[in-house]
Amino acid sequence: MKPFFSAIQRNLTRLMETPPRLQDSLVLSIFAILITLQPYFLHGKINIFELGIYLPGIQAFLHGALPYRDFFHLRGPLEIYVPTFLMNLFGESIPVLYSYFYIGTIFTLILSIVIAKNLFKTRFVLYVMVPVFVARTFPRVVFHIWGGMRYALGLLVLLLIIY
Repeated sequence: MKPFFSAIQRNLTRLMETPPRLQDSLVLSIFAILITLQPYFLHGKINIFELGIYLPGIQAFLHGALPYRDFFHLRGPLEIYVPTFLMNLFGESIPVLYSYFYIGTIFTLILSIVIAKNLFKTRFVLYVMVPVFVARTFPRVVFHIWGGMRYALGLLVLLLIIY
């Protein structure tokens, strides 16, 4: 039994001392995608609060109005242009907006993992951080509150600053 525990101790010591690698961020990104996978995210109740911020502005923009001159939008202009563009491409429907939120949130998590790989000194801290981060930022019922790419674009700027 002693060789078994010494092998575990050796592996844990190696995990605690080695810096994160590219493979670690790839594995953790796949973990984040699989753990947050929601194949039925288009079904269920409609979030009136979040959609109520976007849909009136998108409808006005699609009918020729300009943000901040003809209508008020609570967030920045990019928050209305991108979903409007996607609704022009894929149709004017709530599932398009929900898909924008969902894919943007997944992209945000992946960018966060890449940034964490560059910030943390050991693989152990990276592997402990990711499940906690995913559980805290991606509750299974409120993924759309993250607003699609809103945080991803900020994280992308941080990633460019790091590199």
